[in-house]
Amino acid sequence: MRIGKTLLSALIAGKSKSHHAGAEDFVFPDGRGNFTRHTNMTKRFWNPLVTAVSIEPIGWHALRHFAVSTWIVAGLQPKAVQTLAGHASYAITMNRYGHLFPSDEHQEAFDKIAEALA
Repeated sequence: MRIGKTLLSALIAGKSKSHHAGAEDFVFPDGRGNFTRHTNMTKRFWNPLVTAVSIEPIGWHALRHFAVSTWIVAGLQPKAVQTLAGHASYAITMNRYGHLFPSDEHQEAFDKIAEALA
């Protein structure tokens, strides 16, 4: 999987400042350089961040849906979305997010609605 240049640069810069900056070290290690557990990351970083920006609490699953929806809006093809989301099959992606992919039928429907309102 590939990530954007900006994110990659930020991750490299952050890791270089870490006490655990080796090639085999985790990008987000705990204080001892080990794997950071989900619950620890949530308590120590995610919840304070959400509180600081004064938004309603949002869980990881909602954040995942936001990411997938953003990929679709950005124009990624369904197979690419399946790969990035880690879905086992194309059918899972389309059952969950198929309605978000633009199609000629959607455009035709919007055009008919606009004509009726004019």
